[in-house]
Amino acid sequence: SCCDADGLLCLPQGKPGEKMKALAGEQYPVLVTRIGGTVAGLTSGKKLLDSMHVSAKMVKVSLVQVSEDIIPPSDTSLEERVEHLLDYDTHRVIGKSACTVKGVVPSLVSICTSQKTDLVIVVCGSGDTTPSPTFVSNLEVSSALRPLISKFSDAMSLQARRGAVSDNPLSALFEVLVGFMADGKMLVCVPNDGLEGALSSIKGLFKHAVSVSQGPHGSIGASHHSQ
Repeated sequence: SCCDADGLLCLPQGKPGEKMKALAGEQYPVLVTRIGGTVAGLTSGKKLLDSMHVSAKMVKVSLVQVSEDIIPPSDTSLEERVEHLLDYDTHRVIGKSACTVKGVVPSLVSICTSQKTDLVIVVCGSGDTTPSPTFVSNLEVSSALRPLISKFSDAMSLQARRGAVSDNPLSALFEVLVGFMADGKMLVCVPNDGLEGALSSIKGLFKHAVSVSQGPHGSIGASHHSQ
């Protein structure tokens, strides 16, 4: 996250009822990462503000809304819900697409090529006005999206699934996907019923995850599956 840093300061974990913060004058161990430079008095000058997870740019978000068998009408409620969930100072919804289950991949590819997006959120279900995908259709969506993901984030998927279940227990049947495409774009697939719980549980990781996945070259590099 902070390449070429001179060292890593190790601070105690804050726990309620115990020590919650480090105070001026206290001493803590430092893992020196540039021994030659620091001994000679030459430092990199890197600070915490230079780290990728702090200095990352605004995360540009695109939405893909999936319904069962008809293309849902333009509905700003989904965009408003997502913007309400995410931090507006660090996230912006810049595009939205609507499609059927069978059209999810073309819609995803289209919005990725037409918009300079960092994060694509695929939402299965469109509220009360149009039919939401069934359990089998949800599996079709996740199966169609899997080949587009170069690196899966199993831990974030599990966290999002737990968050969705806290909103709607039936969303436990839905296969939540979180991962990164070959060009570094982050892909999240969540159910409409449970959207708030799913995104709330992982939204704090989006900015850092996008910065790390794109890296200095805008790509996550070689594809592999996380263990």
